[in-house]
Amino acid sequence: MSELGTTCDELTLISKIANAYHALYKFGWQDAIYCPKDGSVFLAIEAGSTGIHECTYEGKWPDGKWWIHEEFDMYPSKPILWKPKP
Repeated sequence: MSELGTTCDELTLISKIANAYHALYKFGWQDAIYCPKDGSVFLAIEAGSTGIHECTYEGKWPDGKWWIHEEFDMYPSKPILWKPKP
């Protein structure tokens, strides 16, 4: 265990998350804080999810909210990455 109480297995998994996060930049993904703030729809990835979702940002930065679009409904979101829709 390290000083912070993490095991080697945890550190390995954290490294894999970081590698995947940075590898997604090569596919056009960017940090979610840079998403459009004009109400337009973009693609988003949330931590812990394996899906790519349509999303919008509503409100004035930084006090607004992200919303995932699911069929005929919307759900609050906290995406980590975004990219424009194709």
